[in-house]
Amino acid sequence: IRVVFMQGVDIPIYWLHRVLFYLWILFWFIVYVLYSGGLIASLSLPAFEPAVQSLSDLLDASREGKIYPLLIQGTATITLLRNAKSGVYKNLWEVADLENNFASNREDGFNKCPPFACGRSCGQVDS
Repeated sequence: IRVVFMQGVDIPIYWLHRVLFYLWILFWFIVYVLYSGGLIASLSLPAFEPAVQSLSDLLDASREGKIYPLLIQGTATITLLRNAKSGVYKNLWEVADLENNFASNREDGFNKCPPFACGRSCGQVDS
């Protein structure tokens, strides 16, 4: 066993010492496995939220307050959302904050919510 552990420590001859020695090795093996498993699990989590892939994702994120749609005035998107009778478009129009979610042009929209200034992410919806 000294060869396996590459140490020059003699293993005790008495059986009680041997049992304690093996229990000590087993204990530290379990600690090692639990620590490495927890470390791998914590490092494998993504550090960012997944991107919005659909209007349903945008609607869910808007309801949670994580992101809100930025609508540019005078575009077909506003007409589509405003005139929708049901579905995702109608729900997205209801979630839109009429004061904060509208901009006259793209530059105004990006200036309205600079990165990390308002605490929410800006998502631009344009046609």
